[in-house]
Amino acid sequence: DVQVGSRFEETDTRKMYHAQDITGSDVSLTGLKSYYNFNESSGNLINQSTTGDGLGSNADGTASGDPTYSVTGKIDKAISFDGVGDKFTLGTTAGQWNFLHNGGGFSISWWQKLNAIPNETQGICGTGIGGSSIGFELAVNPSTGVLYSVIENSGASAQITSSSGFVPVNTTTWYHYVLTFTSGTWNIYRDGGNNASASSSITWSSSDHSRNMELANANANTASDRKDLTGELDELSIWSRVLTSSEITAIYNSGLGKIISTGAVWSEEGT
Repeated sequence: DVQVGSRFEETDTRKMYHAQDITGSDVSLTGLKSYYNFNESSGNLINQSTTGDGLGSNADGTASGDPTYSVTGKIDKAISFDGVGDKFTLGTTAGQWNFLHNGGGFSISWWQKLNAIPNETQGICGTGIGGSSIGFELAVNPSTGVLYSVIENSGASAQITSSSGFVPVNTTTWYHYVLTFTSGTWNIYRDGGNNASASSSITWSSSDHSRNMELANANANTASDRKDLTGELDELSIWSRVLTSSEITAIYNSGLGKIISTGAVWSEEGT
């Protein structure tokens, strides 16, 4: 019953989730060690994974060179690297990244746009290989479009290589890549689809990497072995487990570029 002269008000408390803002329940955040959205305007690269398995500020990136901030990204902003000393050193200790070479399995997901074709191999990220080291490397050869990754333990190594042309070079198109490894099995994906798989055996080491983890450079034993990255990166995440094919599809999201979120992102609709 409503009394004469009274007023009735109704509040709509529904919340609308933005499809490009969160992965929702499609992707478990278990094992998410670090996630970088590249939205910074200057200074350090901030690890957005601060809860659960996340390394928090211990995996922030310290800038070297002069990376270009606030360029247009796949989602919001990205950071551009000119191939001449631009990079980030990730984390406070080499041991934080032991899961990349101790046999427990890992995944790396990222959006990338290459915009130059120097005839040399460029590092995307890594703790270095070569010189009988213990390390990990993810790199690309822009002249052939080959993406590959290597794990090394004192000279013994395991490697996977994509097909030629897997990493196109242009100035307008972003591509999504995922690298996974566990129990001697590698997989590489582009835009949600598997391109290469391989099996390998390696004697694992629980020792620390020989060098620090770097982004936009693979931190190779000899500087001339790997050049700095020329291109742009966005939405890069590093996991201490293998993402499932359905999770990879969810992150790719048919090219919309769904980001990883460590918390609910929403806006209120209506009052």
